[in-house]
Amino acid sequence: MLKKYLKQYWILLLIAIILVIVQVVSMLCQPRFISEIINALNNVNDLGEVNPNISLIYKYGMYLLIVGVIGLISGLINTFIAAYVSQNIGANLRHDSFKNIQNFAYEDIEKFNSSTLLVRLTNDITQIQNFIMLAIQLLIKVPFIFIGSFIMAINVLPSLWWTIILYIIIVIIITGILLKSMKPKIVEIQKSNDMLNKIVKENMDGIRVVKSFSGEKKEALRYNKYVDNLTSNLIGVGKSFSFMIPLYMLVANLITAFAIYSIANLAVDDLSKIGDLISFTTYMMQIMFALVAAGFISMSMARAIVSIKRVSEILKYNSSFSYGEEELYNFESLEFKNVDFAYPNTDKLTLKNISFKINNGEKLGIVGITGSGKSSIVQLIPRLYDVTNGEILINGKNIKEYNSKTLTNNIAIVLQKALLFAGTIEDNILHGNPAASNEEINQAAKFAQAKEFIDKKDNKYHAKVYQKGANLSGGQKQRLSIARAIVKEAQILILDDSTSALDAHSENLVKQAINNDLKNTTTIIVAQKISSIVDMNKILVLNEGTIEKIGTHEQLLKSSDTYQKIFKTQQDTGGIDNEE
Repeated sequence: MLKKYLKQYWILLLIAIILVIVQVVSMLCQPRFISEIINALNNVNDLGEVNPNISLIYKYGMYLLIVGVIGLISGLINTFIAAYVSQNIGANLRHDSFKNIQNFAYEDIEKFNSSTLLVRLTNDITQIQNFIMLAIQLLIKVPFIFIGSFIMAINVLPSLWWTIILYIIIVIIITGILLKSMKPKIVEIQKSNDMLNKIVKENMDGIRVVKSFSGEKKEALRYNKYVDNLTSNLIGVGKSFSFMIPLYMLVANLITAFAIYSIANLAVDDLSKIGDLISFTTYMMQIMFALVAAGFISMSMARAIVSIKRVSEILKYNSSFSYGEEELYNFESLEFKNVDFAYPNTDKLTLKNISFKINNGEKLGIVGITGSGKSSIVQLIPRLYDVTNGEILINGKNIKEYNSKTLTNNIAIVLQKALLFAGTIEDNILHGNPAASNEEINQAAKFAQAKEFIDKKDNKYHAKVYQKGANLSGGQKQRLSIARAIVKEAQILILDDSTSALDAHSENLVKQAINNDLKNTTTIIVAQKISSIVDMNKILVLNEGTIEKIGTHEQLLKSSDTYQKIFKTQQDTGGIDNEE
């Protein structure tokens, strides 16, 4: 997955590799120069006296300064490149992931779970970013340092080659044991993050319910359960990592002590061995740095691999829906033919053998008791879900034959739960049609009876709307949702119980506008109240997922038991005028 994104920055990566090589050469030269300076300080003249060679001290001191500055500059530029590339790849991953999620079917979103998708777009991509930055800075550097220091150390004191091999073997064993213990904890950390985001999202969405039922303590306990699990695993990973570096240091110091002990007697007779010993121990420290860095990279890589897999699932996932190439220009009819429907992950049919047809300009009402499948029917039309059996036809063609844009442009739906976005009132209405003029926005608001409350606001259409419309009433949110659908000017308008929060007067005005202003628009209205659909050309009565009857208001009062019961109940409670 990352190869595709890294390719875009191959020139910068090549420069980074060159800079790493320069850094490594600088690091490898410094111990040798220090060794030469020490040997120059311990220079013995012909009389056997210590007589420092000042010219050599200055010479190698200048070399040491030059390579140090070059290494520092190379490191700074390398860090800048690492930050630039990692941040841009992170941005590209977020862009592509979010774009692909927008193509998911509604059931795909439910399959992944929205809170999990949120974690993948944030935390997982951050882990990948961090690893890329670390890789550019250290992953390329570590092999060069390790190999270079290994060769230089053996070159300085060939007799101690086996101590370096022993150190490497011990470090590899330590790293393998610790990483094996960390891997399951890292997976658990990701799962806990998913659950914490899910709980927070649920609580923020349902804060009124939580407070109404005094559920704060219960929710806090549920949240803390996963916090404790996350903390426990983070501490576990931290403990494993905290052992890593001290163990590396301990082994390195023991081997260095042994090297000093082995060379000490030789240094008495040959002072140049002191410089060699310091050079050898410095190379040992560089080998240790390389191995510590490798361990750190391994831990970061373990987390990144999990994150790469999770993000890759989003990028590679193809929507469970397939679309055809057909275009829809002039809507003529919509027909359900023997449609069965079951929600994903369940075998129980919500709708059974649904068949009906409406023509262009007709108004269809759908009514039934709670749970009868009213909302399920209308969600199948814009393909929020797909039918399980049977087919839905538009102009005689299966809706699966039409391309996605055609369906999107020709169907406007106002869902049962009004959802607004953070921004302004105008922004929310323009979601229906980004190209709508001010006059069209105003007309849509007027149609939806939203203009009344919009005009009372200081900034009118530029008034702020909080996330999910938190600063608006239920009725105001429904009106804006209807305005958003109206401004789209789609050929099919679906209102899924979307006037339930409106007062009787406003609802009546919306109904009149539908009858008078949308004569050529095919309208489907799902309603709890019969008064909302009494004037429809056809009314479809649902009962336990099947169609009991189809007819006009007058016909159903005579032929449908369910319709009669609903009508009588609403009539007795004042929910509908006594028309009979």
